[in-house]
Amino acid sequence: AIFYYPWFGTPARDGYYRHWQQGGNVPPARLASNYYPARGPYSSSDERVLSAQMQEIAGAGVTTVIVSWWGRGSQEDRRLPKVLRAARGAGLAVAAHLEPYAGRTAAGTGVDIEYLRGLGFRDFYVWASSSLPAEEWRSVNETLTGVRVFANTNLAGLAAAGGFDGLYTYDVLLFDGSLFR
Repeated sequence: AIFYYPWFGTPARDGYYRHWQQGGNVPPARLASNYYPARGPYSSSDERVLSAQMQEIAGAGVTTVIVSWWGRGSQEDRRLPKVLRAARGAGLAVAAHLEPYAGRTAAGTGVDIEYLRGLGFRDFYVWASSSLPAEEWRSVNETLTGVRVFANTNLAGLAAAGGFDGLYTYDVLLFDGSLFR
């Protein structure tokens, strides 16, 4: 699986550069990226770019794309149908990376999981899950069926207390295997 971020925008498609200008960078010459994209700065709303990226991801042997999602009505939510078409067109499964969007609660996340489940999602990765009490997550996770929900933590006991199906870490340099004895 690979994390995928449909955050990027360009003036031609979106009216302005989005995410490319972070950290004081000035597109198109300097981008907020460790590597300059072969296609140059692109928009994540460009279906040709999405299709090409998903084909490349599948060609690398990846089978699942975990799409960053910032809540209903967000730009990532509006782009989701295009991302889903491109990913599925490349034969990729799609999971959701539930970001800490404004007003996110455990109960609200449960509602959002049901919404995304209606779009065909079955796996959910909850970023910053430890920002809410494990008891709140447990009460939601116990009601969900037909999905898997993973907590972003290196604390297996915390994930278990929250009733999560498993856990994941994001920074493999900070959270290496020695933390999971």
